[in-house]
Amino acid sequence: MVQRVHDHYFKNNNWGVYLKEGYWYYSAEKTNENMLEEIERRNKGLEPEYDLEDPKSLMVELGDELKEQY
Repeated sequence: MVQRVHDHYFKNNNWGVYLKEGYWYYSAEKTNENMLEEIERRNKGLEPEYDLEDPKSLMVELGDELKEQY
């Protein structure tokens, strides 16, 4: 059985949360991979797959803020 614990316990007792990769993390990871491939493609002089000026502008750092909290 899973039950929501009131935020009171986290705030007053310094309880942490479990971080796990989820939808947003994997989505950002896939976008980063696609943009790296696009950069390599352009460096080789091939036709761009995406209509973007700068593929690097869509890349994000894969940090804890993208992970699900449990």
